[in-house]
Amino acid sequence: MRAVALLVLLAWVLSAPIQAALMEGGGNQETVGDALIDRFFNDGTNGAIFLADEPFSISGFVTEWAFFDDDGAGRHVSPMLFEKVGSDHIIRGIGNPRTSDGSGVQRFGFDLNNGTSAVKPGWFFGWVDRGGPTYNIYNNGVADFSSPSGDGTGVVYFGSGSITVGLNKGAGTPLNRDYSVQFTVEKLAVPEPSVAVFMFFGFALIRIGRHFSASNAVQEDVPSPGPLSS
Repeated sequence: MRAVALLVLLAWVLSAPIQAALMEGGGNQETVGDALIDRFFNDGTNGAIFLADEPFSISGFVTEWAFFDDDGAGRHVSPMLFEKVGSDHIIRGIGNPRTSDGSGVQRFGFDLNNGTSAVKPGWFFGWVDRGGPTYNIYNNGVADFSSPSGDGTGVVYFGSGSITVGLNKGAGTPLNRDYSVQFTVEKLAVPEPSVAVFMFFGFALIRIGRHFSASNAVQEDVPSPGPLSS
């Protein structure tokens, strides 16, 4: 019984600081980007690459992205993820192309095509106004934008060059614009640390109990010694 009590106490001690750290980590979901509203402008460059200059603050996976477009159906846009290293921006993930139906707010899964859909704090989302199996169908801008930017974050513009995972797009050109685009990230679901710790020690207690039971069974099966003979 003393061993059982010590194990329970140890489980509580170990789980407390882990649980506190989890509570300090914030929510399990984050949406980054500007409001999905009707804005006055659409970009006139064919196949342009943009990055929203507002980083993610949590680690997780992109579960959804959305944009606003009510200027006619048929144009293509594809989601992207970037890692910033120094002043450079490296492509880390590219999702499947989507075709706008011109209905306003449109939401999609990231549907990874190349690279990763996982992000870290300090990574960024972006998009390219292209479609097709190899992103070879170019069109002008899909998502609405306003200028100047209302919140001061703006975007980074990379022209209409190549898009491959691992490609360094350099520093780009900052633009003072707000685009009606958002990305949502969810943390990877894991068991509560306290639950995981207690489960571990629960299995340990079961093993200890089985060990003692087996020991007792062995002792009970040993026959008592008979009377001594002269």
